[in-house]
Amino acid sequence: MPSELLYEIFEQRRSVRSYLRRKPDRSVIERIVYAATLAPSACNLQLHEFIYIDDDSVLEKLAKIATEKVRWAPACFVVVYDKRFTRFRHANLQSVAASVQNLLLAAESHGLATCWMAGFHNDDEIKQLLEIPKYLEIACLVSIGYSDENRIPPRPCKSGVPELLHTNVFNEKRPHIPETPNVDNWQLDQVTEYRRRIAPVYGDRFHLAPFPHDTAFTALRLLLRHVSRLQSGSELELLDAVTYDGVFAKLVYEQLCPPVHLTVSDYFRYPIENLIRAGICVEGIAIIDDNHEMLELPDSTFDVITCVNKIEFIPNPENLFRSWHRIAKPNAYLFLTTTSFWSPFAFWALYKVFRGTGNVYENNPFYRIGPFRFRPPWQVMYWLKKSGWTVRKAGIQLTRRIEGLDDLRHRERPAKDRGEWIKGRWFDWWLAHCPK
Repeated sequence: MPSELLYEIFEQRRSVRSYLRRKPDRSVIERIVYAATLAPSACNLQLHEFIYIDDDSVLEKLAKIATEKVRWAPACFVVVYDKRFTRFRHANLQSVAASVQNLLLAAESHGLATCWMAGFHNDDEIKQLLEIPKYLEIACLVSIGYSDENRIPPRPCKSGVPELLHTNVFNEKRPHIPETPNVDNWQLDQVTEYRRRIAPVYGDRFHLAPFPHDTAFTALRLLLRHVSRLQSGSELELLDAVTYDGVFAKLVYEQLCPPVHLTVSDYFRYPIENLIRAGICVEGIAIIDDNHEMLELPDSTFDVITCVNKIEFIPNPENLFRSWHRIAKPNAYLFLTTTSFWSPFAFWALYKVFRGTGNVYENNPFYRIGPFRFRPPWQVMYWLKKSGWTVRKAGIQLTRRIEGLDDLRHRERPAKDRGEWIKGRWFDWWLAHCPK
C-alpha cells in the first residue's frame, strides 16, 4: 500500500455519531475483524474477542442497559478481553486497544464510520444480555455503519508533532493537565488546554453544558423577568461571558435577537466558531486572555452581561468581575448564576470526586468542562462589591424541567437515569448594577 493512501485513511478517520440506517454487509464486517486479528498482541495470547450486534431488538435492549449512544448506528461491536492474564503493564488492554485501532482503520478503508466508546454502564447486565462469561471484561463498545454525510463533525484539533515528540529526554512542551478536580489548583492555561482537547468531542451537538439545558432556559426566564429592557424591543448590546458550551448564547439568540445584539467570549476560539457553524449570527467575539481581560473590547460597551454557571469552573475568577465592570455601560446589568453551594447535587458531586476514586476526568460529573469548585454566595457577593458592582437582587432557583426542550445530554442517558438528571439542580443567582 502506498504510504500516502495509509496516511489518507489516518486523516479521514474520525469518531462519527450520526449514521444512516443501512446495515453493513456481514462479509465486510468479517474483513474488518480480520484486520483486527492482525494487530500486535502481547505474547500472541490474543485474549480479546468481538461480539457484533446488528439485530434491532438486541441493540434496543443494549441501549436501555448501557447507553443511549448505541442507538446512533445500525450496528455495534462489544469488545471483550480475558481479565485473568497479563495484568502487569496492562498487556491485555494494550493488545485489545491495538486490535480496536486496526478495526477502526479497516472500517474507514471500507467506507464505514465508527465511534470508539468507553462511556457506558451496567457491565454485569450487558454480560447477562449477551451471555458473556464471567472471566471476560468489556473493554469498549464500537458503533459502526455508514455515516450521515450531512452531519460529519469537523476534525478535532490534535496536538502537533513538535508538542508530542521528545528526543532523548522528556521536556515539557505544552501545559500540563493536573489530576486534581479542584479548579483553584489549576493555572488558566491548563484549563484552556484541557477544554481545547475535549470540546470538539461534544461541541457540535451542544453537548458540552455542565448541566441540563433546562438550567440555561430557567436562567434566561429569570433574567427576562428582572430585566424588562430585554423585552422592550430596544436595541441592546449583550455579552455572554465565557460562552464555552454555547447553550445560553444559543437561547439568547433564538429568543432575543434581533433587536438584541449578541457578543460572545471565551478563552479559546473553538466555542465561538462552533456557534457560528450552528448558524448563530453573533455581532461580536472576544478572546479572554490569561488575566481574564478582553482587551479588544472598548470600555462602556454592553448594556447586559451574562455568565451562566461558569465561574465555578474558572480558577480564581475575581479578575473577571473587574473586566466586566470596565466594559459595562453606565447602568448596565450583570446577570450571574452558579451552582448552589448548598444544593443536594453539589454535595453529591463533591462526594463523587473526593472520595478517593475521582480525578478531573474519571468520576467527575463535569468532565466535559473540567475542574470545578463551588463558589459560596458570600464569596461571589464579595467579588461583586469589590469590583464595583451593586447587587440589586439575588436568590436561589430550582431548575425547571422544560418539556420539549431538545437536550441531547438528557436523551443520551440510560432511560432509567433520566429522571435523576434534573433532580437537585439548584443554582444561586445575582443581578448586579453598574453605577458608573
